[in-house]
Amino acid sequence: MTAALAELNGTITALDWVHIAARKSGAIRLTPIEAAPEPRNLRRIKNEVARQWKVVPLIDILKEAVLRTGCLAQVSAAAGSGHLSAEVLAERLMLVIYAYGTNCGIAQVVSGGHPHTEEELRYVRRRYLVPEVARTIAVAIANATFAARETGLWGQSTTAVASDSTHFRAWDQNLFTEWHSRYGTGVRTGSSGLVLAA
Repeated sequence: MTAALAELNGTITALDWVHIAARKSGAIRLTPIEAAPEPRNLRRIKNEVARQWKVVPLIDILKEAVLRTGCLAQVSAAAGSGHLSAEVLAERLMLVIYAYGTNCGIAQVVSGGHPHTEEELRYVRRRYLVPEVARTIAVAIANATFAARETGLWGQSTTAVASDSTHFRAWDQNLFTEWHSRYGTGVRTGSSGLVLAA
């Protein structure tokens, strides 16, 4: 082990893209990697996608995910039955999820073209969108995503990409299984459920 550490120490100091400052606590600085050239056909692919599908609002993508997975069907069972119809509850839940998912807030979502008031959305948030329900929805969407994934096209990679283009490791090709410094929790998801680990 001593020999291996000595070899590591000698190798690091010889690298021109690593700089170790002479500070008591030590400071390691890595030279940023140069940006790779843009793939030749990437712009053509982007233009073709934009031509076929134009701009798709996020709320429509959320609605499509809800309709395809049926993830809101278990909400009433988890939170208890109420006086709302399934259709109204689904609409209000989608608006609340959209409000929190886009970080715009419920007050901003209320200004959209729908008949639901801020009080109604806040009631649904308090009554139905509890942590257990949020986990149930996340598990249903994750499992549906992995079931529909074409491994011939996407491969078996264990690297995932967050919505802000951050690459991170995902165990078992699971987007909900990761420790991330920004979010501060480890999340492990599967068909049996989702477990949070601090």
